[in-house]
Amino acid sequence: MRLSRNVVKTFNLQHSTLNAQGGTDLPRAEHSVLNVECSMLPASPASPATRHPSRSQRGVALIVTLIMLSVITFLAVTFLAVSSRERGAVATAKDQTTAKLASDTATERAKAQIIAGMLATSNYYNFGALVSTNYINWDGFDPAPPAVSDFRTNVNFGYLRSGTALSTAQMQDNLAHLMFDPRPPVFIVNPVTGVEEFRYYRDENRNGRYDTNGNWPVFTDSNFDGREDPLPATPLTNNFVGDPEWIGVLERPELPHSGSNNFVARFAFNAVPIGNTLDLNYMFNQGLAPANSTKVSANYYLRNQGVGTYELNLAAFLYDLNTNSYAWGDIGPTPYRYDPFGVGNSGNGFADAAAMYRYRVAGNVSTLRSIHDLYGPPGDAAFIADQFDGYVDGPMLQQPGTFAGDSVPDQYTKAWPGAPNLYHFFTAQDLFDRAKTQPGVLGAGFSDRLETVANKASSYDRSTFQRLQSQVAMESAPEDAGKVHLNYINIGPFHATNFVSWDDPVVATVYGRPGVEVFFTNAVDKLLRRLTGEWVESDSKGFRAAFGVTKSFGVTDIPVFVNTNYVYAPSIHRILQLAANIADALTNRAIAPNGLPFPSVFRPVLKKVGNDVFITDFKEASDTAVDTHFSRPAKELSRAADLASFVPDDNWYGVPWIVGAKKGWPSFNEFAMKSSLGYTRKLQITRLDPNKPGKDGRIDVLYALRLTNVIAAEAWNSYSNTLNLGVNISVDHEMSMVLTNDDKMSPLEL
Repeated sequence: MRLSRNVVKTFNLQHSTLNAQGGTDLPRAEHSVLNVECSMLPASPASPATRHPSRSQRGVALIVTLIMLSVITFLAVTFLAVSSRERGAVATAKDQTTAKLASDTATERAKAQIIAGMLATSNYYNFGALVSTNYINWDGFDPAPPAVSDFRTNVNFGYLRSGTALSTAQMQDNLAHLMFDPRPPVFIVNPVTGVEEFRYYRDENRNGRYDTNGNWPVFTDSNFDGREDPLPATPLTNNFVGDPEWIGVLERPELPHSGSNNFVARFAFNAVPIGNTLDLNYMFNQGLAPANSTKVSANYYLRNQGVGTYELNLAAFLYDLNTNSYAWGDIGPTPYRYDPFGVGNSGNGFADAAAMYRYRVAGNVSTLRSIHDLYGPPGDAAFIADQFDGYVDGPMLQQPGTFAGDSVPDQYTKAWPGAPNLYHFFTAQDLFDRAKTQPGVLGAGFSDRLETVANKASSYDRSTFQRLQSQVAMESAPEDAGKVHLNYINIGPFHATNFVSWDDPVVATVYGRPGVEVFFTNAVDKLLRRLTGEWVESDSKGFRAAFGVTKSFGVTDIPVFVNTNYVYAPSIHRILQLAANIADALTNRAIAPNGLPFPSVFRPVLKKVGNDVFITDFKEASDTAVDTHFSRPAKELSRAADLASFVPDDNWYGVPWIVGAKKGWPSFNEFAMKSSLGYTRKLQITRLDPNKPGKDGRIDVLYALRLTNVIAAEAWNSYSNTLNLGVNISVDHEMSMVLTNDDKMSPLEL
């Protein structure tokens, strides 16, 4: 049986033929019919002879085949290209992730080391510069350790227990012991010597050798080799911070290094607490430079009142960094000398400081902007009238109280030393760049001195750069915008650069309350939110349960009485007192008869939500003759009747007013209370029937209670001058006592 059908497909083709002259004919359309015979079964011998396709039909089939092959080839090439690209992207992403994780590991490791020092010594200020170090057994590598020895502590690449060098086999054996802060084998070829070196450290001071970490003997130039000046029997030691050492990260950190547990990354860190450093980009000045001068000179430096970081003497820091003869010592033709009037400064310290400052201002003092350019007329007026030598151009304040304002007004159109510098130093390694540390300087400069001392033998000289890193930084950032400015209001429509003081009348006009009150409430709010945010996050001492809150709070919702519990904490009150003390250090508004300004007093304003009570605001208390709130009797929050008659302006026990500490006035020092309770028990035995001894009687028990309370308050004058004014101290008290028994019977209130 034969099943067949004819399928007719028509292809419209456009083609052109080349003529004899090499040109082309105009395209023409030709129609070809391709007859395709499709059979389900093989044709029988009786079937008609199969017709061969024509030449045009074979051409069409060839073209279709070529098109399909080109499409397949294109897709294959595209697939290979995309696959290769994706493999590269995945590898790059993997490397980036690994590097980030290694960096995060270094950060967390540095934090852990800092915290460990604090915990080990119970000193929260026990922190300083530190670098990464890996584990090495300083006794040396033991090639045949006892069976009981822990092989993970048998690590040393430098020498054997006998003091000799390790063999190749012993080095390979040593690799299998790496686990605790492992030292990964990092070998590089020194481009200068061509020698392969085991670089397990970062050569921070570029002296080409390892500078040790830890407690080591102190060497001088003469006793370093042990021959000219041998070390004493008990050598002087010191704890050195040297070069950071590489610490390897294993695929499986809980197991030692092996062929199936390779290193995936390594890290090294150099950590310096920012609070222990001075920023090199904001030290030194050229305040004495003439108005039209562009020159940078050591003689133009001046320090007067210390109003800005630019008054810090960079030359003095360099001098103290290393007092040996190699650089800033008092020998030779240029000893260190600071002239307080800024005309006779001399020494290599000043030369180097001026050179670094020259780089920051691109060799031209006039690149610094003036106060007028930065802040306009408000800045001009502030610098003229603020009684500070903001431009560091004199006159000198030689004794306290002798500087009567700006007797020579600041030239606010002159380049200001506190203005942003054109160029900055970014890392300590920039100090080796001679173009930055000694631009235009002939002869030895700062970079030369650093390299010279790093190659000396003495411990003091070799550690110069490490001491520099522990005291100098280049990473200062702009101040947090959320901070309260101490001198000028910087909230609401005001910015610190408007130069509007907190007690300016315009502040009271805008806010409808005194400026000191605005400062106090804003300072309290920021301090509380930061502190209570940390408490909520850590739930320190059951903070959430104690205060009945689950988020930080500020000055508008300080919990006082929550869930029938009094929760106004002493730690909260200390925050309020701190803010009041800061406010009073900034104001001199009212003058008392003795010439002393009065302290500020802030009274709390409360609100009640259900039966819970919160502080919502503070108001500055005026003179007691006008402010009637002071005379209001105090109420008790735990007393139902008082809580029912709640008024926001009432005075409440345990919620005191805040009195600022003003200089010159006596202040409250301490309060003491002592309660003494005594009792006497008496028994009275009565025989009811004298004729029945021991069988008929009554025993009465009598308790005599004695309760004595002693309270004391102390004020203290902490100043040398006697306050020749009468001081009235008023003490009032209210006491209640409840007597009950174990059976919870109705108590008797006395």
